[in-house]
Amino acid sequence: MNNIERLRNIVNTNVATAEDKQLITDLSLKYEMPFEPKGKCKDCWIDQAVLLYSKLSKEEPSQCSSRLRDDIDVVINGQRINNATLTDELVEKYRGKGLPEHWFV
Repeated sequence: MNNIERLRNIVNTNVATAEDKQLITDLSLKYEMPFEPKGKCKDCWIDQAVLLYSKLSKEEPSQCSSRLRDDIDVVINGQRINNATLTDELVEKYRGKGLPEHWFV
């Protein structure tokens, strides 16, 4: 599993293991993205994973044929959905069941 897939998994599951946290720390340093987690803040790690995933996925060709407006970042049934996490499978699963058409560009 490459770094982008690992980050997508962290974001989708909303869980960061010790190994995931090390990956997030290493990638934050590598891509010069400031990151200072606060205590036992779980959301800090997930938020940084979203930022990293967004940055890395922009450098890689799109994995989804659809695109959401840039201001769309929602959680549906426990799954975070934004352009960084959007896949064709998610579009198929949630279009009409939570992803209104006006969210797409």
